[in-house]
Amino acid sequence: MAVLKYSLLFSALFSVHVFALGEENIGFDNKLSACAQIKNWKFIPDSDIPLLSFEVELNKSIGECGCKSAFSSFTVSAKKDGYSSFLMGGKINFAKAGKKYLPLATDEKLISSGVLEVQLSCAQPD
Repeated sequence: MAVLKYSLLFSALFSVHVFALGEENIGFDNKLSACAQIKNWKFIPDSDIPLLSFEVELNKSIGECGCKSAFSSFTVSAKKDGYSSFLMGGKINFAKAGKKYLPLATDEKLISSGVLEVQLSCAQPD
């Protein structure tokens, strides 16, 4: 009986951990909003690397927003207790509208609590 109680408790805690981060805990600082709108974002917890899926709607080329190419730069930071911690960054192709996937961190434990901020801006030319 004690084993069953602890199994149920562990299952409940694990479920809370997995679903603690939802869409309401993810914010966008979209420096390209005049050209690219981010819509329908969804946290995907059940992959090896936590992902964010979203749709990009292009009002105009991001080149018209001052970017030197169709690649956008992204950074992901975790915010908790007044501190911001850089988690990941990279480039994402905004040459055309459609569904995109963005890694949020290398491990789900890095994003299990707090708020995430995804920043989109022009990428530096290579």
